[in-house]
Amino acid sequence: MYKVNTRNFKKRFGAVFFTLVLICFSCSNNKSDERKALFRIMGDNDKCGLIDSYGRVIVKPQFDMIDVYHGDYAAFSVDGKVGFLNTTGKIVIKPQYDAVDYFYDGIARVIVDGKYGFIDESGNYIIKPQFDTATNFHEGFSMISIDKKYGFIDKLGNIIVRPQYDEARDFSDSMARVCINHRYGYIDNTGKMVIEPQFGRATDFTNGFAGVGDYGSSIFEMYYINKTGAIVDDPYTIEYYDDKFFDKVSGDLKLFNCGGGKYGLIDNTGKTVVDCIYYSIEDFSQNLYKIISDDYKYGIIDKTGRKILDFKFSSIGKISDGMAIISICNNKIKTFGFIDESGEIIVPTQYGYAENFSNGLAYVAWNEGDTTWGAYINKQGVMIYKYPTFSVNEPFSPQYYDAYKSSIIKY
Repeated sequence: MYKVNTRNFKKRFGAVFFTLVLICFSCSNNKSDERKALFRIMGDNDKCGLIDSYGRVIVKPQFDMIDVYHGDYAAFSVDGKVGFLNTTGKIVIKPQYDAVDYFYDGIARVIVDGKYGFIDESGNYIIKPQFDTATNFHEGFSMISIDKKYGFIDKLGNIIVRPQYDEARDFSDSMARVCINHRYGYIDNTGKMVIEPQFGRATDFTNGFAGVGDYGSSIFEMYYINKTGAIVDDPYTIEYYDDKFFDKVSGDLKLFNCGGGKYGLIDNTGKTVVDCIYYSIEDFSQNLYKIISDDYKYGIIDKTGRKILDFKFSSIGKISDGMAIISICNNKIKTFGFIDESGEIIVPTQYGYAENFSNGLAYVAWNEGDTTWGAYINKQGVMIYKYPTFSVNEPFSPQYYDAYKSSIIKY
């Protein structure tokens, strides 16, 4: 435990009072990559800077906002315009856009004057801003809209499917869901209508199957179809339709509902492999599933239904950088920790706030006496960089969040 006289600290993030904890890393390739990573901090001037994985200040606090690194770049903003930093903290694309997204396969979405376009890693336009909306590329295509009609373009900006649909979704499993007059159908990646719009509800194709159905008097009747539109199992009903119902589980098992809000898993022959006793089942990692038990506690099971992590957690997050956030709530106080991909608890639930791991470190915060501390920890739970912060729930200043919300594309 740390004892600190808070009167000795500057307001907010006085950089001269940061506590450094240096540790030794093993010399694996992954650790070498993590050493090169940079992490945002905030100074007492309400500006953002960067530290490395040893806790050394690489870029002094000077920017209004710095997003987390995604690959080799991090977005930053100055005076309402957004650009990119590289992994040394150098400005490689000057701030000039109203909003940006991460780079995926060397391409990033940007917004200028309300229109979407795409740039390369040098900041050159691949596709000039011209669309009302545009998604990231999926299977080589971006879903775009003009005047509230949806279509698709390729990575050269060529219109492959002209904007004509009332609604559309990104390509998945070489098929895209489209909607005309409130009825859903599917097109292939040439733009050909393969399954005519006929369903009141539909999900994306995954592993050759999609969930479809229509409205009933008080319930929805749902069933699976293949890519020809043929029904591949008997229809069944669910009381409350979830748009992502068929998307929560991937691989060779399928989610099914047996009534009463309970779910189980079946294989491709229809054989039950996990009993229908859980309120929710979702993918966690390879061959492991995150579940909610009948007392509304989270746990983890394997594909045979064997318990891997006790059903006692208030939440289990998605895996990020090989780790997932867990939480436990006692007497209305929630504390956070981390598990790895196998479901093993690596960092006990002890912090009042936690963010996902990225490049080997995670941000955490907690209250200690009159001081709220923020810190970066590694995957062994060792503290790398520690400093006094705003509050457990606001690790960065309100000005930072205003800049972040206005400059990062959300989907």
